[in-house]
Amino acid sequence: MPEQSSLLARAARALLRPTLKPLPGVSADSLDLTHGVLACNHATPWDAALILWALPAAPTTIVHAPERPPSARLKQLCHPTRWSALEDAAPESARAPLAQALNAGERIIWLTSNQPQPDNALTDLPGWLPALLAACDAPLIPLYLRGARLHRMVSPWGLTGATLRAPIELLADTPITSSQWAPNAPDAPIDPALRLLQRLAARRLQGELAGRADLWTEICLAARRFGRNRIAVEDATGAQASYGQLILRALVLEQLLRPHARKGDAVGVLLPGSVGCVTVLLALQAGARVPAMLNFSAGPHAMAAACRTADIGLILTSRLFLAKAGLQEAATQLTENARVLYLEDLRPAATLAVKLNGLRRARRPLAAGAKPDPHQPALILFTSGSEGASKGVMLSHQNLLANIAQMRVATDVGFGDRYLNALPLFHSFGLTVGTLKPLLSGLRLFLCPNPLEYRRISEIARHWRPTVMAGADTFLFGYARAARTGDFHTVRYLFAGAEPLREATRLLWFEKFGVRVLQGYGATEAAPAVAVNLPHADRPASVGRPLPGIETRLEPVTGWPPEQGGRLWIRGPNVMLGYLLPQEYKPGQAPQCRPPQAPWGAGWYDTGDLAHIDDAGFVTLRGRLKRFAKIGGEMVSLEISEAVARTLWPDHAHGVIRAPGDKRGERLILLTTRPDADAVALFAALREAGHGEIYAPKRIIHIDAMPLLGSGKVDYPALEEIAAKALSES
Repeated sequence: MPEQSSLLARAARALLRPTLKPLPGVSADSLDLTHGVLACNHATPWDAALILWALPAAPTTIVHAPERPPSARLKQLCHPTRWSALEDAAPESARAPLAQALNAGERIIWLTSNQPQPDNALTDLPGWLPALLAACDAPLIPLYLRGARLHRMVSPWGLTGATLRAPIELLADTPITSSQWAPNAPDAPIDPALRLLQRLAARRLQGELAGRADLWTEICLAARRFGRNRIAVEDATGAQASYGQLILRALVLEQLLRPHARKGDAVGVLLPGSVGCVTVLLALQAGARVPAMLNFSAGPHAMAAACRTADIGLILTSRLFLAKAGLQEAATQLTENARVLYLEDLRPAATLAVKLNGLRRARRPLAAGAKPDPHQPALILFTSGSEGASKGVMLSHQNLLANIAQMRVATDVGFGDRYLNALPLFHSFGLTVGTLKPLLSGLRLFLCPNPLEYRRISEIARHWRPTVMAGADTFLFGYARAARTGDFHTVRYLFAGAEPLREATRLLWFEKFGVRVLQGYGATEAAPAVAVNLPHADRPASVGRPLPGIETRLEPVTGWPPEQGGRLWIRGPNVMLGYLLPQEYKPGQAPQCRPPQAPWGAGWYDTGDLAHIDDAGFVTLRGRLKRFAKIGGEMVSLEISEAVARTLWPDHAHGVIRAPGDKRGERLILLTTRPDADAVALFAALREAGHGEIYAPKRIIHIDAMPLLGSGKVDYPALEEIAAKALSES
């Protein structure tokens, strides 16, 4: 039997040829892989054998969950390795054999999930791991198995792109020692197990990012990985495209755009969420041009300002879209700032020769596309403008790919899931989270052009059966109210962001569909995801824990108690290149930007949010610093008054602004769509919630409809104009 096992193992090893490499930037001489706990992602049922074959020979114990014992064949391939069944909350007596092995200088292999994952999610640590490492003072060595899912002999995912020639690599990182569990900042969480999880997740992120290049390269690799014939995206018009079709159409369009825009140019994109918009984005990426997503819901003046800020000389749009959206006049006004090019006008130039050339280039798409530096601009987005003038945000390829990798490590959303995205693509939430992440991770994507079509989106969900959705609270509440019982019953992940999540929205989704809404937090400047609640780690009052690789810092705010938090700053690979600096447009000239900077170092971004981080690492937002009023020497959050109004009258929309007041300072004004809203009921609700009179609005103004931005956020500048007019007339 041992001889047969040895022969089988040698034959399989010769066919699969797993190789051991240090992560980029790690010296091979600094790695000792014969001792300690080796933590590796779980990609296939045969990972234990692949890891052993790549590592140097040493006595080894492999830990597995009791409910998932290794197969007899896997034991043969790993002979003479020992196996140990260990529950997450295993007592000290059950850990004793592992402790003895570590103290004897042996190694333990731990696969970070009980079963193979389509993405490399690292969501939790078993209870025995921190205790074992601390007791034995043993290092934790992060490993990253790459390429196994693409090898036809071992992949369990049925990937049509899997081949017998896919290289399998085991990337090794430097050890995490017990001394590194200590917090690196005063506001870091103090739970040792959480600190260990954060550091391991940050290392896993490095493995995810190793070898990542640019968006065009990644979409080509996704086509190879998941299959060129696999449907990648479809939209509400009935159009759909496979990965291969997206690449072919993008290369043809890239050729047609050459006379109109040079490499490095910022090109405005004025299109709804659709297969056509995705094709345009990929065509611009293939030609090393920088898409600048124009917010058509903001009006012509805001779009013109965006064109000036981003030095946009060309805008791509569609006559059909402009006609349906009633934007013909806006497009005419934009011609004063840039040349408007209609996609319909490019069709005559798509001759047979152009199409054949595109077909030829699509056979080797990696060679056909540009190969920009990962740190070069990939995309320009514009902030929502909910509190003032919109800013242009420049994001690099690394920023976007890092945020996608952070989401991969934090959640198990991946290949096989179905993502219904109704958010506009000019919004960072709708673009990165709702479009780029699904395309690059093998999710099937459905794009809806208008998030306000509540009933239609509910009907699409009933027939298309999505498993993942995301949206702003306003939209999610609308979908749930318009839907019939069972419309969203297939959803397993529902993320909320862009605005605070109301308790009424959370309860409605759970009671009607059995779906738990997970609140997250992000910013356009962070590409956008920063923190998120997860099924196993959900605190509804918070926005979750920061994603792997994101550092946080809380700075004191005058007038705010330090024990209740401070001004939130973040740093990470997903944080923007910088804000755009306005300049005169010159063909071929890349837009310039101002990088984020703080007194204590480069790369730190000031979110402008007042936040608190608890000992378990959960971030709770206290409000936007711009949305506080100074009353009687105290800082008063406008969002607290808003939240109470939403709870009191959940079927209506409410917004609170500040206005000049008496000698005590500013005063609060409530604008609401509820006709009979009265100050007495609101004050009683504030007192019941534990808030004083200082949070009570001094004036209530009724409005017919709440002004909203395209992202679903309240348009506060518009509210201020309405309030100013009403106050002047009273």
